Amino acid sequence: SGCPFAAGEAMRLSTSLTSLCLYLSASPGSVAFALWRDINSVTVVGGTHGNEFNGVWCVKRWRHGAASDDSCSAAALQLEKAFPSMSVRTMIGNPKAYALNRRFLDDDLNRMFKDVSLERRISEVDDDVLAYEENRARAISESLGPKTSETPACDFVIDLHSTTSNMGVTMIVDQWCKEGLEAATYAVKRLNAMKLDENAGINGGDNFSARRPNPVDAQHHVARLLITDVKDRASSPFLCSVGRGGLEIEVGPTPQGVIRTDVIESMSLAVNLVLEYFEKRNTTPDLAMAEEEVEAFLYDHGGKVPWPIDEDGRPAAVTHWSLQGRDYELLRRGAPLFEHFNGTILKYEPSETAHAKDNAIIEHLLVEEEDPAARYPIFINEGAYYSPKSGLGIGMTRKMKIRVAQPRETH
Repeated sequence: SGCPFAAGEAMRLSTSLTSLCLYLSASPGSVAFALWRDINSVTVVGGTHGNEFNGVWCVKRWRHGAASDDSCSAAALQLEKAFPSMSVRTMIGNPKAYALNRRFLDDDLNRMFKDVSLERRISEVDDDVLAYEENRARAISESLGPKTSETPACDFVIDLHSTTSNMGVTMIVDQWCKEGLEAATYAVKRLNAMKLDENAGINGGDNFSARRPNPVDAQHHVARLLITDVKDRASSPFLCSVGRGGLEIEVGPTPQGVIRTDVIESMSLAVNLVLEYFEKRNTTPDLAMAEEEVEAFLYDHGGKVPWPIDEDGRPAAVTHWSLQGRDYELLRRGAPLFEHFNGTILKYEPSETAHAKDNAIIEHLLVEEEDPAARYPIFINEGAYYSPKSGLGIGMTRKMKIRVAQPRETH
């Protein structure tokens, strides 16, 4: 299958195969069979948020790389050669917001892809006054989906994002998406196993997926798996849910509207590893698989801590210095969160969700959670979350072990 695009909106990087294969997933004391449906068409999206330039830069590099021999096109050339079982295309998610260096024009595009939103009937009059992003979401759904179809035009969507927070490389997956969980786990494991190479980001290299760039001012981007509390595709508000499966790659810290070499290289490498996993699954029908226990962070939607706002709707308190940059670290009760205009220190008090028994995660995924009340903050001082339309405040997660199928290691 292919993804239909308007002229100039997408680029075909490779050819497509179609096949089905069975894999064996084994865990201690149990054996299970599951159907693997090949990922034949992939769309990589940059600029879903218009002021996140790094994803757009990656898309442009892949689009223009085939016309150049220099090291900057290494990623595109490698994709073209390495993953012949897939048709890989690119898209700018929110081109108008990108042109204006704004996150969005009217509404956050990455909150507009629930089935109920896309299916809402509108009159001809309504259509004239719809927010730009609402119209854009419908156009993307028609192009890559439709979202409401069990057989959308595009098999898998990779949505690229950057953050002002110290999130490293965060692979974000809705928990319903089996292929996304497997590919994200594969990428996280390999990213964290790589050694930094001072020359890799400068001189290129033949073995793209076995090196880690480290420019002079680079951050060391630790990779992590973040799963959302969304349990079904229909209720997912995210652009990547338009495909049969999808995930987001979030890299930071980096300022909004700035392109950083370390961010684009880590982002490109993560994309490469996701595609590497799909290529492996597509072309190796008898690939031995086994369930592994992996660390993951589960987003606690009800635990988000909003900061106070002033009469202009802007933060009336700043992130406390002791919390800044400490994403994914345990946050203890009474720890400083914000410092108010008036000098008051606002401290962390867990929400009721931190103690309630819930079903926030699909049961078969969960292995164990050492302390269900423990919370680990993310998106600390994220510039985008100064806006109520994207969600004010600091996000909270729970740390746990989940089971995910992965290729058996051979020695």
